[in-house]
Amino acid sequence: MGRDRIVLRWNVCLVLDRRAPQSLVHLCRVSVQQAFLPSISRLEAAGDLRGMLELNSRGSVLAATLLYPVLAFAFVFSAEIVTIIYTSAYVAAAPVMRIYILGLIALVIEPATLMALLRQGSFSMRLGVLALALSVALSWTCARAGGLAGAAVGSVTAIYLEHVGALWRISRCTGIPWCHCRTGARWDCCCCARRSPASSRGRS
Repeated sequence: MGRDRIVLRWNVCLVLDRRAPQSLVHLCRVSVQQAFLPSISRLEAAGDLRGMLELNSRGSVLAATLLYPVLAFAFVFSAEIVTIIYTSAYVAAAPVMRIYILGLIALVIEPATLMALLRQGSFSMRLGVLALALSVALSWTCARAGGLAGAAVGSVTAIYLEHVGALWRISRCTGIPWCHCRTGARWDCCCCARRSPASSRGRS
């Protein structure tokens, strides 16, 4: 009976700790993506795939600028947040919360819009099913070794693998190297930095 109560408490902690940060990430990411979607759709219709990826990268950078400081704060002070909101009885859920926050970092980057515009819905569905099966297998295996923290590690690993698969597919469809799809915003910044001296010399 005592063990059942411990398991129930852990499950409650897991659900409560995931819900608030995940809702915040989803709300911010969807809001930013909807604002950029018309322009991204026009670029795709015009055949400007590189411009589409660059604009999507800017949207991801904007969402990351808003969310990453919040996620970093929640990661560092997860034990205090759990204690304040759910009392110290649930403080054992803090490590699980930290692991899931690492997964939320990946979810800030949203490739689903690009997959839809590139008409890769069937691939996304197959990738999602594969990621789900992989998540269950990894979570079960890791949970046997590390408890719920291990289960969280399995789920987060599946999230990252699904994102890598989506970016790889986007790269195949656009002909742009997948590392540029993944770090498009950083690539844009480097290009802008390289162009700035040239443009300055051109004006002088």
